[in-house]
Parts: sequence; structure tokens; C-alpha cells
Amino acid sequence: MRTAILSLILSAFAWAQAPLPSPSQGGLASGIGPTPVTSPSAAGQVPISQGASPTTAPFTTVSGDSSLAASGAMLNKQLHETVTALVFASSPYTVLATDSVLTCDASGGAVVINLPAATGSFREIALKKLDSSANACTLTRAGSDLIDGATTAAFTVQYAAARVQDTASGVWSRLHVNQLGGALGGVSTNATVNLAAGAAVTGVLPSANGGAGTVNGALKGNGSGTTSQAACADLSNAGTGCSASAYSGPTTQNVVTGSRVLGTVYQNATGKTMWVTVAIQSTSAGGANIAAYTDSNVTPVTRVAAGFANNPVDIPMSFLVLSGNYYECTASGGAPSLAQWTEWY
Repeated sequence: MRTAILSLILSAFAWAQAPLPSPSQGGLASGIGPTPVTSPSAAGQVPISQGASPTTAPFTTVSGDSSLAASGAMLNKQLHETVTALVFASSPYTVLATDSVLTCDASGGAVVINLPAATGSFREIALKKLDSSANACTLTRAGSDLIDGATTAAFTVQYAAARVQDTASGVWSRLHVNQLGGALGGVSTNATVNLAAGAAVTGVLPSANGGAGTVNGALKGNGSGTTSQAACADLSNAGTGCSASAYSGPTTQNVVTGSRVLGTVYQNATGKTMWVTVAIQSTSAGGANIAAYTDSNVTPVTRVAAGFANNPVDIPMSFLVLSGNYYECTASGGAPSLAQWTEWY
């Protein structure tokens, strides 16, 4: 019994030491099991089949900072994108399958760029406007596609740039839009001025935006795109944070006797402080009581001058009227009449 067991163990040991049969030997079917792929014969060659005699073919579509080793391994350091330069003469331009970066010079006129239909391929296209003109470089959709919910994406500011991606069927998305920093916020096509309290704005407004000379102070808009320098009266903190330019005195003298009536309220709409002189006479021996009123009320109640007019002497009254305030001269008794009314501002 022991002899039979020992013989069996020795036979198993001898079998384990024997070499495995090749695919052509009995016991293994021919062609079963992987056949190693040999290395390419030279750099730039890649294997295109697997078998007993693999073949190779040139790899010719690598671009950018890439290298292909003799072993077939390819190392990509950086891929170079195709840059297409567009000008007004190119418009309208239809984006090609080979385009990846578009530069746009619209100095000669607006440039329209037609995007291909969005299919969800995740293809990306970059656009940058190079010139400083107001002419737009505009990406336009194909069919019913949308670009971030809009039918177009226009770039009107120099160096404005964006990268759009075909993210889904019918959808182009802007992945990156130039951001404006400092006192400006928003995107290059929709900037917003964000000033800290007490900050000043200094610069020259383009005439297209309502500018006339240098602005140094606060700005105001008229609600329709025009911006101009704000006056103190336009500011909520005018009482503490604003000082008007030094008053140099009146520059205009107007005799307005023919357009003024005693007992009628007028408003100073000149934008300046106004000096008023009124002369009143009475045709009655008993004379007339005269007075001047001015303040911010529509019917002014603050008396600033008073007198008594005798016949036949003209009695003058003089007083200041602040910008925007109301003023009135009155006379009672003694058949008064207006002799002279003069305003300086």
C-alpha cells in the first residue's frame, strides 16, 4: 500500500515539472489563448491587428505637443487648437467641423457667426473679439437651437471672449464669459457699476453714452441709456455728502414785469439761487401793504420782505429764492400796482 501511494506521488511530481503543450500539440486546441502583440517597428507605428503575425500602420493624426514611443505608447502634453481669424468680409461665417477657436475683428463692420446644429456632442468652440469698435461679433443659432436660452450671443467690447459647448440637442451653453473686476461687475456684454460708499468716479464718458467732457463725481442715468454727471439735488445724501461748485454770482438779468402778477405763486426752476427785486406803487392816498413770501411749499408761507407803498412812490422789495423753491409777492389795500419786477440768476 505504501509503495502504491509513493509511486502516485512521484508520478504527480514528474507531471508538474513537464512543459505545457503548445497550441499545435495535442491537449490544447490550436489558436486558444492570447497571442502577444509585438512592438511597433518604429516610432509613429501602431499595431492594427492581433494574431500570430500582427501588422502595424503609420499614426499620422497626432497634433500638438505629443510623442509616440516605439512601444506604441502616446504621450499628450498639450493639444493645439485650430485658430480661424474672422473679419467683416467673412460674414456671415458658418462654423466648420475643423474650427475650434475663432478670433473676430469687427472694425470693418459687424460679423455674424453661424453655429452648427447642437446635437449633444460636447464639442467646444471659443470666440474672442479683438477690435475696439462698437460693432458686434455675434454667435447665431441654427434652427431653433438656443444659446443659454437666447437666439444669439453678441460680443461688443474689445477682448470679450467666451467658450460655448454643444451640451445637448438644441442647446449651446457658454462655459466661460469674461468677468469684469474692480468697480465693475457682471459680464463683458452687461457690465454693472458697483461703487462702495464714498467712492468717486473719474473719467470721460463717450459721446454715444451722453458724455460731455470729464466726469468727476457721481453719475446718473435718464432711464434710456444716457449717463451724465449728477447734481447735488440728484443725490440722496446731498445734505451731507455733496458740495456744489462754488457759486460765482448771477450771470443773467431778466426784467419780467410783463409776465408777473401780484398774488400769483411762481417757482424757481433755473437750477440756481435767484435774486428778486419787486417795486410796487399805490394810487391811493392811503397806501398799500406789500409782502414777499418764499419757501419749498407750493403756497409759500415764509415772509422774507414787507413794506408800505405810498402814492406816488415806488417801494422796492428784494429777496433770495433758492433753487426749486416757490415765491410770491402780495399787496393789499390802497389800489396797488406792479411797477417793476426783475430777477437775477
